[in-house]
Amino acid sequence: MKRARIGITAVAGLLLLAAGAYAQRKVPNEPLKIAMTANHWTPNGGAEFVQHKGVESLALKNGAWAALNDLFFGSGTLEFDVETTGEMGTGIAFRVRSKDTLEYVYLRPSAKCSEDGKCMQYTPITHGVMLWDLFSQYQASAPLKEGDWNHVKLVVSGQRINVFINGAQTPTLKIGRLEGDASQGGIWLIGPGSFANLTVAADMVGQLPPEPERDAAASDPRYLRNWQLSPHSKLAAGKEPAFEDLPAPAAAWQPLAAERSGLVNISRVYGYPIP
Repeated sequence: MKRARIGITAVAGLLLLAAGAYAQRKVPNEPLKIAMTANHWTPNGGAEFVQHKGVESLALKNGAWAALNDLFFGSGTLEFDVETTGEMGTGIAFRVRSKDTLEYVYLRPSAKCSEDGKCMQYTPITHGVMLWDLFSQYQASAPLKEGDWNHVKLVVSGQRINVFINGAQTPTLKIGRLEGDASQGGIWLIGPGSFANLTVAADMVGQLPPEPERDAAASDPRYLRNWQLSPHSKLAAGKEPAFEDLPAPAAAWQPLAAERSGLVNISRVYGYPIP
């Protein structure tokens, strides 16, 4: 599988819900339409505010992203239209705290997306590490259209998401447990592609419960669940690991609990410890 790449750099500070245009206009339980205009977005990389196929749009080049100003999002419904212009990942990030901490749902269109189980994907980014390869269960085929608008609807409730593509009545992709590290944060659109008609409906989640789906391995006694993690160290180039390279018992070990399905996720602690 190809890795979806995000060309993002550090954003100055966090996005805060404060006194501003959105805060003043927000009505409980009413979707808020976000204009695709420069006063509402902070782009990074190649971005243009244009009329695309007669629709007010934000066009983002490959590696570019745009942060929505003055809105903090936790749970609710996000809807938007997108026409992708590449196959390496075009989508929306939410609960963004920085480029190193966010949730990301993205499209990877192909000519056979109704059959290809990798056309819609979800990944968290934690400590700067994109964990798509640890959560391969969170991908699906999708009824995507190439060279045309696709309507995406995300229902985010606590630790779950249901994603609907092009008016589907049942979820195109179900995420039974969000794997990111934040419960609230900003919203980014990530190219390459054109985006339009974004609406945000805070706390509107329908019947989707906030609790994560049950971990099928939770009661399986064959899993080791409590580990100790040592400080990381660098192995010299070309050197084979040897017994003397192991951390000493006196090292600063710390407890690390296994995640769902017994996953021991060191990235959650260290990210990429050595450049």
